Amino acid sequence: MKYSEVWDLEGFFPGGSESPQLRFHLDELHNKIDQFKSSEASFHVPKQKDDSERVATFIELSTEIILYLRQAGAFVSCLQAQDMNDRKSDALRGELTTYSATFQNSFTSFQQKLSHTDEEVWHALLKDYRLQELSFVLNEWRDKAKDKLPSEQESLISSLAIDGYHGWGQMYDTLVGSMKVEVEVDGETKTLSVGQANNLSSHKDEDVRRNVTHTLEKLGRRKRICLHAR
Repeated sequence: MKYSEVWDLEGFFPGGSESPQLRFHLDELHNKIDQFKSSEASFHVPKQKDDSERVATFIELSTEIILYLRQAGAFVSCLQAQDMNDRKSDALRGELTTYSATFQNSFTSFQQKLSHTDEEVWHALLKDYRLQELSFVLNEWRDKAKDKLPSEQESLISSLAIDGYHGWGQMYDTLVGSMKVEVEVDGETKTLSVGQANNLSSHKDEDVRRNVTHTLEKLGRRKRICLHAR
């Protein structure tokens, strides 16, 4: 059986990086994050049991946002993996990174407000049927929030990570994706991507495994020299 060399992504968002359905999904995600951010800004540390309803609403909305982020993120990752020359998918990745950082800032602030809830009020909140089954996760959020920096500093870290931590990772992926190597397989010289060549590391032929390992090592050394020279 001959398998396709690329995924069939049309069943998820037809049209690839130009998909109208994907654009609608991202716009909906943006709206949900704006809604969460706006509501969280006016949310205060819970003071009474009746605040459980608003906490539950925040959790429901955050769950939707996380699902939207994961679905779009997985799809864009597939687009980038199947065609590293698809510049639109790179732009979509940047857009998602920004959305994620914006949501994370507000979500961290929400968690920290929960962490400042009085112990008695907190236990009363968890008796609400909408929060009761999530008590383990909520207690974990509350404990972790206590170990974080003030919300202003956490927000700064998330914002800087867009062009720093995440930007570096995306640049690395783009750089590796643009590389091509020549490897001899079954007496034929093939031009492969780094990922395709790396798959040959488990080839049944020892000579192929040795050849591809040496080729990738040489490529790695050459790229490191170029980066240092810059």
